[in-house]
Amino acid sequence: YMLLEQLPGPAHLAGARPGVDHFILLLKAWAESGRDDRISRGIQTIPMVQELSRRRRIHFRPNTLLYNALLQLLASSADANDLRNAERVFHEMEKGLVPDASPDKISYRIIFYGLANVIAHDSQAKDRIMALLREMEREEEQHDIVGSFQLHRPRAQLDAAMYGYLILKLAHAGHFDQAEQVYQSLLSMYTKFREPRFCPDYHVKRALCFVYARTGRPREAEKMVLGMEDEFGLDSENSPKRSHYEFVLDSWATSKSQDTEQQTARWIRHIQSIVTKHNAHHLLPRRWYIVDLLGRLGKGTKENAAQKAELLFRALIDLEKSVNSNDPVVNHDHYNRMIQIWAKCQDKEAPRRAEQLLLDMRKRATNGERRLHP
Repeated sequence: YMLLEQLPGPAHLAGARPGVDHFILLLKAWAESGRDDRISRGIQTIPMVQELSRRRRIHFRPNTLLYNALLQLLASSADANDLRNAERVFHEMEKGLVPDASPDKISYRIIFYGLANVIAHDSQAKDRIMALLREMEREEEQHDIVGSFQLHRPRAQLDAAMYGYLILKLAHAGHFDQAEQVYQSLLSMYTKFREPRFCPDYHVKRALCFVYARTGRPREAEKMVLGMEDEFGLDSENSPKRSHYEFVLDSWATSKSQDTEQQTARWIRHIQSIVTKHNAHHLLPRRWYIVDLLGRLGKGTKENAAQKAELLFRALIDLEKSVNSNDPVVNHDHYNRMIQIWAKCQDKEAPRRAEQLLLDMRKRATNGERRLHP
């Protein structure tokens, strides 16, 4: 901009004058720069554009695209105050206080996802995003339709993916009741409008499986995944993915029911059957997820916790043998975690169990399974 302003003869250099699109690119460049001062430098762009517009030295007036770039810059910051500033600008756009700029679908989504991403460490973000969701739902309800002709297209443009993202973020933050309330809101919107964009997809059901896994409801998680298998098979976009099977495994393995070991083993056999029958090795549980699950099962110093983890560990070894996968289910990380669990256990047999695992690990590594080298 400074270079262009210094060029003589604005009449014959009209094509070289800066336009709003140049400043949009500038805001995006600051957002992607990673510099510590990117927020403060980016914010300076707006008064610069406003001044140029007032002096008629710029070809376009500030518009929604420009302010969306500003919202994106502010929402990408790790500073909670910057996100609040993004919300303030957004609400000013809603109230018509920003000339030539009103919020569109992108504006709503920037604020929505920005708030969703900080729920876990911002105690007030949950209430703010729930208020925003209700506002967006009201926008949808004001959507007047005459026959198939849409008189008003809602600015917010909610869809199932947004609900699913919020459900998952709420669940990760431990807000399970609110997560289920959001799911019920989605079902209500789908019942009311019957639009495909509100149909709960695999993202939503994955998030809900996570809620069930963390709230000790394995039967509900399993019912949802089996229903997806029956309805969509394994080759559709809405078919259950690996994470769905992991969450059901998680919910059974951590369940407090008396038959938790049998149910966990049964679900592992179901995974085995699916993988073998459909050559679906991509549905095998991820190694890092199992390491984490073993750690949660074996948490503490009691023998029954270690035994519970060991039963899952042995079942996974059997699963690996039965499916003959090139991508192994168990490696040295799983053995290390089990050795760690037994080493912390106060049972008198615990040291022997830990030592046996180490010997087993060395034996398998000697027989060619180099991934198990201690």
